[in-house]
Amino acid sequence: MLPPTTLGGFDGIAAFILYLKSERRFSPHTLRAYQNDLEQFQVFLFGLEGNPTWHEVDSDDLRRFLIHLRHRQLARTSINRSLSTLRSFFQFLKRQKQIENDPSKDLKNLKTPKRQPHFLTPTQADSLLKDFSLDADFEGLRDKAMLGCFLFTGMRRAELISIKINDLSLEAASLRVMGKRQKERILPLHPMLIDWLRLYLDARTSFLSNFPNTDSQDHLFLTDKGKPCSGEWVYRQTKKHLSRITQTDYRGPHLLRHTFATWLLSQGADILAVKEILGHAGLAATQVYTHVSIERLKSAYAKAHPKGNNG
Repeated sequence: MLPPTTLGGFDGIAAFILYLKSERRFSPHTLRAYQNDLEQFQVFLFGLEGNPTWHEVDSDDLRRFLIHLRHRQLARTSINRSLSTLRSFFQFLKRQKQIENDPSKDLKNLKTPKRQPHFLTPTQADSLLKDFSLDADFEGLRDKAMLGCFLFTGMRRAELISIKINDLSLEAASLRVMGKRQKERILPLHPMLIDWLRLYLDARTSFLSNFPNTDSQDHLFLTDKGKPCSGEWVYRQTKKHLSRITQTDYRGPHLLRHTFATWLLSQGADILAVKEILGHAGLAATQVYTHVSIERLKSAYAKAHPKGNNG
């Protein structure tokens, strides 16, 4: 039998999180989610003070934990995420020779309904970008440029807050972003977005004169206090502006990313090119938006074709 994995010896969770951070380059947000899932599982099996003996865990233990999550009335997507975390964790322990058998290998995800991404109509997007009461000052120009980055490049929130001034080249009409797992990519910039960024940069220069000792000179997007924008701050600002044009439950930056991808594919953009622009690791994530485009085509067909509503 292999030696037990105890907190006094090999700390399985800590080693796994370190591996995800240093080798897989997961984001801090993802690392916290993985750690929370694993700590909940550890407490469920071994209690608050018990030492985890991972080599003794079997598939029945995992099933009991999943039933426990169901009794807590967690969404199926949340339960599947926990199961995915456990799979990755036990695969890691097996590679590290801390366990002989992977107890998660035969467990299957719960079935979940397919969710189509939400997106803005062109009219809604036009209203979002035109109706800025503070267009002429720092805050208005910043928010317009920020929303434009989401809507014209499809970047993620974490990518936006990490942009530095040196990542932006208005002359080359390009922007460098650091995606998931530290994968760098270059995004093309729409001429309209370039104009908004140029106006924002001018306002930003004047604004920073009020903060001579700030250490935020290299961050592109700043708060009203001259600090780098946090993910939570960007979400609040985005939701505030989106609330003017839609009351959907999905009013964060990802709505604009979905909108960008849906528009490109519905206009006939090459799916492989869209995949690269979005920074997707696999094609399956991008194909979700083709389903949206097909549904829109079906709807248009049903409305326009004389026999559309009659089969």
